[in-house]
Amino acid sequence: MIGTINGYNRLWACLRPFLSIYLIWRSLRGKEDRSRQGERFGQAWRRARPAGCLIWLHAVSAGESVAAISLAKACLKLQGEAHILITTNTLTALEQLERTKPDQTIICYQPLDHSVYVKRFLAYWQPDSAVFLESDFWPNLIIETARRNIIVQFASAQISSTAFINWKKRPELATQLFSAAQLICAVDDEQRQRFEQLYQPNAASLSDIGPEKKPDIRIVGSLKLNAFSAPVDETFVDQLRVAAGSRPILLAASTHSPEEQILLKASKEVVRAGYPHLLIIAPRHSDRSQDIARLMPQAAHRSKNQLPLLGDNHFLADSFGEMSSLVTAADIVILGGSFVPKGGHNPLEIAALSTPLITGPSQFKNKVEFDTLQQYGQCITVKDGATLVKQLTIWLDALRTDGRAIPQDKLDKACAYVKQACERPTKTARLIIDRLPTQRHPNQN
Repeated sequence: MIGTINGYNRLWACLRPFLSIYLIWRSLRGKEDRSRQGERFGQAWRRARPAGCLIWLHAVSAGESVAAISLAKACLKLQGEAHILITTNTLTALEQLERTKPDQTIICYQPLDHSVYVKRFLAYWQPDSAVFLESDFWPNLIIETARRNIIVQFASAQISSTAFINWKKRPELATQLFSAAQLICAVDDEQRQRFEQLYQPNAASLSDIGPEKKPDIRIVGSLKLNAFSAPVDETFVDQLRVAAGSRPILLAASTHSPEEQILLKASKEVVRAGYPHLLIIAPRHSDRSQDIARLMPQAAHRSKNQLPLLGDNHFLADSFGEMSSLVTAADIVILGGSFVPKGGHNPLEIAALSTPLITGPSQFKNKVEFDTLQQYGQCITVKDGATLVKQLTIWLDALRTDGRAIPQDKLDKACAYVKQACERPTKTARLIIDRLPTQRHPNQN
């Protein structure tokens, strides 16, 4: 078990000869951009460091990228002369960030967490502030940043129960890493308590990062919400409703394997019970499209510019950037990542569009959001495929008799909660801006 930063770096030293091969292997699988491989080694950057204040946001993958864009926009609104650097770890997220980034924003890959590559990265970009989103805590990336007196902050911060247990087994490394942050914006009180337990200051662990100082830990909530700026294609929505005819539309959103099998089986049983519908499956990762297509071979594919026809039972929505349109068209949403141990995806965008939501039992990534929406009645948790069928039958029967799966006042309360949640990026940005240094690095204008 690696419990110290020295042991961690020895492991990276052993891996270093194989890293280029590993990145080539990933690029062959479509998970890496070979033309930007140098960025993984902390070099070959496509842009020069802009003059003045540079705020660095790290967003590991696609979900965190939504939060990063919201936070970047909020920071630029408060500090208009600043520039934003956003790093990510996946090709999908990088492409998403490039499409949605605001002006004065640079997108690049995160360097691998070898100390040499991290030092190159920091020497080149020299950020004034480093903000790590969600739960991507790379020891060298964070500890080396703090060593350079760069302000370290965690935003939308959370740790899964498994990760928390693993960090507790490494108290020296955990203390050094989590005490490096000046500010931790936790998603809820449970997460706040976890971060407090991981912070156990001692002289040995803090010797490299300066005087003992407890991080300022606040509860701000998740930043994974960009609903009100997401476009809705009304033509696409109308086309889906025409294909559904008089039937309701069920949307299985952001699904993972093997959730599609569970949902297709449930859909078949609901139809057998007398409730026909159009089932749309929108996988979390579009590169799984072919696997899903084999489960429903007659379905049209959005990625092939196809649309469902009147009478079709299934549609594969394997495109990108159309989730708001799909949710708008749907009568009921079944949220993926919750029938497998993924922790559930953010339900707020669905609540913002006033759509009833069913989720599975895995919700640890957005527990407060799920609990609140269930309190309002907009969201229902089911434990498995059998209870999913039962809940779908109840809501589909309500749609048939009352025209609504759940009363409008419950949807309105959930939507009001989402509007409050939309203020979180601004609150977090203000905390970040307030901690910016008043003086620039010597080589900055």
